[in-house]
Amino acid sequence: MPRGSHVLSLVKYRVTGAMAEAFSADATRTPIVYLQQLDPLKFLSSPGLWLGLLFAAGCLVVAIRVRRHREPN
Repeated sequence: MPRGSHVLSLVKYRVTGAMAEAFSADATRTPIVYLQQLDPLKFLSSPGLWLGLLFAAGCLVVAIRVRRHREPN
C-alpha cells in the first residue's frame, strides 16, 4: 500500500468515520432519515472517541498553563 493511500484513508476516516461509529450498519448504505438508525451505545463505546476527548482535554490543560505562566510584554 503506498504511503499516500494510508494518509488518505486516515483523513477520510477522521472526516466521515463518525457515520460508521454513530449509526447502525444499514445506515451507511441507505439515507439516514430516522432517528432509530442512531446507535449511541456503539458511538460512546468507540475508543477513538475517548482518546480524542483525552487528547483535547490535554491540549486545553496545556493551553491554560501556558497562558497562565507567560511573561508580560
